Amino acid sequence: MKSGDLALRGVYVDTGLVLRSGEEPNEYLAKDLMKQLGEQKLPVMVPLAGLDLRLDEDASYGLAFNVRDGAEIVYDEILNAECGRFDSKEINEKTGLPKKLGGDERGFWTRSSGLSGFFLGRSSNLNSYFRNLDNSNDYGRVVVADA
Repeated sequence: MKSGDLALRGVYVDTGLVLRSGEEPNEYLAKDLMKQLGEQKLPVMVPLAGLDLRLDEDASYGLAFNVRDGAEIVYDEILNAECGRFDSKEINEKTGLPKKLGGDERGFWTRSSGLSGFFLGRSSNLNSYFRNLDNSNDYGRVVVADA
């Protein structure tokens, strides 16, 4: 982002899931992930590269997530922070998360419970607020899956 080498402005990049608790939204999937993570302290971000999909007829979408062996699990209290703004210079380069809020360049949208997706939005905001894991809209992203 700092160097401008990646053309990320104006596009969405889904990067992971944020797990905060075994409650709604996505309670079933949240509890399933919590079982897989064991005693892991929450909140965590799990990069999509560390997840596989599996068929699960009990899940509302018919799919659930398996955490891969060796998956990077990122614990950070900022994932439970109230929504706010931050400056790009305040990014933890290891995790991609803001070190602190209080700037004015970019938005950071969060929630306080459940499981949500995590993505870089088209205006370089970081978002882990939406409850719909299958979110798609007329100004961004479309996902196609073939069972």
